[in-house]
Amino acid sequence: PTRGGAQEFDVQLSAAAEVQIVISSLSGREVARTTPATTNGTSRVVWTGLDDAGRPLPAGIYQATLIARTPEGDMVRTVRVLRIR
Repeated sequence: PTRGGAQEFDVQLSAAAEVQIVISSLSGREVARTTPATTNGTSRVVWTGLDDAGRPLPAGIYQATLIARTPEGDMVRTVRVLRIR
């Protein structure tokens, strides 16, 4: 769970990739997206807890989808994130 602030995601990859986190409501509506970053190995991606308009998202359960784009193709993994106030 994250309490009102930023949420950090530790990412470990075996090859260089452009990494981005997409935050969606449980209904599938995209509410936020991190800036793409290139990484190789282990890195940390931070979502501020804000929506794409810069407003704090309310408490609730969200889906965080990691998208790692490599020359060989995309890798995608989704986890649930609980935001509490």
